[in-house]
Formats: sequence, structure tokens, C-alpha cells
Amino acid sequence: MTNLIPRRSYRLVSPRFNEFNNFIDNFFKDSYSFDNAIQASTFKVDVEDKDDMYVVEAELPGIDKEDIDVQYDEGRLSIMVNHDESKEEEDEERNFIHRERRTSSMSRSMYFENIDEENLEANLENGILTISIPKQVKQETKRKITIN
Repeated sequence: MTNLIPRRSYRLVSPRFNEFNNFIDNFFKDSYSFDNAIQASTFKVDVEDKDDMYVVEAELPGIDKEDIDVQYDEGRLSIMVNHDESKEEEDEERNFIHRERRTSSMSRSMYFENIDEENLEANLENGILTISIPKQVKQETKRKITIN
């Protein structure tokens, strides 16, 4: 009965077959996967609610402040990034055979209520965009009404 169990011989498997298996595995696990493609097409944003303000932190490594546009309109804060890695002017004298550069456009929006629109501040330092959004001071609306 032991003769009926197939015996595997790994000597018959071509090394090229392993390369093909690695290619297939990398296709689904590497940066080409759908999940990684979605994550690569945007940037991470953290929103913290402090007592007197909201603090928004966006991770934008390698992005210059000239490539970032921050807008606030009717409660909606929008962060837009248009980044172009091509630097044609600097590299005209070099003779490239192959050259890769990436252009990306990303945006994130979030909604805030009751904020002080006049005192919004944004700062970019070490690849972290920090936006301070002060909350509007709530005025006391309770009052005593005298009876005539």
C-alpha cells in the first residue's frame, strides 16, 4: 500500500518555476496590490479635538509647501497636493537612457462646525502639515426675561 502514495521529487522543478511563483506572489503582496495602491494615492491625516481647538496633522514627506493648497469654505477644510517630481531644467546636460518620475494629485476634506475662521494657521515642518483650527467661543445665550 505504501507504493500508492506519490513521491515528490523536487529535482524536476525548474528554478524558473520558482521565479514565476515569486512573481505571482509579489503581484498580490507587493506595492502593486489594490490596498497598497489606494494607500499610496493619498496621505494620512490625524484630527485631534483639544479643549479650545482642533489640530489636523497630515503626513506629506517630500512635498514642498508650494505644492500644497489648504482651503476652508463653509465648514469644509480641504488639503490638496499637486506634486511633480520632474526636474527637466536641472538635468538637460545628463544623458539618461531610462528615467522615472512621478506626478501625483491628492486631496482630503473634512468638516468642522463652530470654528473661528479668521484665526486658522498652517505650518509645514519635517513633512508634517499641522493646521490649528480654533473653536469659536460659545457665548452664553441664557438670560433672564423680566415679566411686564
